[in-house]
Amino acid sequence: MEGVGHRDRLCYRHSRPFQLLEIVGREGVSLTAVLTTHHHWDHARGNPELARLRPGLAVLGADERIFSLTRRLAHGEELRFGAIHVRCLLTPGHTSGHMSYFLWEDDC
Repeated sequence: MEGVGHRDRLCYRHSRPFQLLEIVGREGVSLTAVLTTHHHWDHARGNPELARLRPGLAVLGADERIFSLTRRLAHGEELRFGAIHVRCLLTPGHTSGHMSYFLWEDDC
């Protein structure tokens, strides 16, 4: 995920893939990754359609039950998307594989 440009974006909890892609197009950004907190349909149902429409899209999460998961994340792992840093925190409770994400920017 290193080296993502300033016009790239990260998406969380998208349940309407076509609406999301319309916004992405209008804003002139590139959707490069989707962070998914858990496998429930209201958080992951858009993953298969987005993956079909955007080949190479990274679908990230901790639980292998997440639809269209491309990479399983580990507790404490850190990602970077341009100036945005993400720390992955396994927080089982709502589901056994629930992942929370702590985000911050370079200038914070």
